Amino acid sequence: EGKVRLLLLPGDGKINQEYRVTVVSPSASPFASRWIQTFEIGAAGGHAGDLILDRRHRLSGEIKREETGEPVPGVSLEAQGIASGTSATGVPPTTATASSDADGRYELFVDPGIYNVSVRPPPDLGLPNVGLTAKIEGDVVGKVFLLPRPSVIRGSVHEPGGTPLGQATVQMYVLVPSTEKPLTEKASL
Repeated sequence: EGKVRLLLLPGDGKINQEYRVTVVSPSASPFASRWIQTFEIGAAGGHAGDLILDRRHRLSGEIKREETGEPVPGVSLEAQGIASGTSATGVPPTTATASSDADGRYELFVDPGIYNVSVRPPPDLGLPNVGLTAKIEGDVVGKVFLLPRPSVIRGSVHEPGGTPLGQATVQMYVLVPSTEKPLTEKASL
């Protein structure tokens, strides 16, 4: 229904209480989170009026194997707003997630802003994670992520005495200049 009622501290009769109205939409919503206005409430209360939300930007496309062009289903996508940036709506970007369907298609909605977009295929497919940093200012339709054939590194983890250490997690990152995020691809969408 979209109606809201908030119980807030009013002004004291001499000085009104000032509030900033921020609406944060659910992550799957096609409507953008946004800072609406600042307004004051006196002792008698107040009315914020209609709060109109803009549409979020649609990020959609396909995920394919680079070598064969075959679609890759079950891939997890995450568009995480970069904390230091703020969206055009006045609210810091949030995180949106989606999974590719049986035909490798995906769709998610994001507020305007700068995002780290991560693409993570299911581990059993043997494909590497890829990602990019993108400034999203409008709909991005038809973005194809190509998952390359991975390079494999083999080795083992040992304690100082030479005993194998089980259940250790080994992670590797692409080395980039310190002003960049460690992603395998950078682009502006």
